[in-house]
Amino acid sequence: MAAELRGRIIDGIVVPTAWKGRFWNYVVRDGMRIPLDGEVAWLTPDGEKPYWRGHITNIIYEFAE
Repeated sequence: MAAELRGRIIDGIVVPTAWKGRFWNYVVRDGMRIPLDGEVAWLTPDGEKPYWRGHITNIIYEFAE
């Protein structure tokens, strides 16, 4: 998952910055394949700068009828 330009706030100013997300550790839950781990990072001239990492420990779905 990626976006060419997304608003990143630097010193109170929104700066369009490339962004990407990586997800792994996929499992099948309730018939759906979902990632349990992920990381999202800004892509800066100095390299990737992760700003979110997550791990799903519990998930509950409510399906529409």
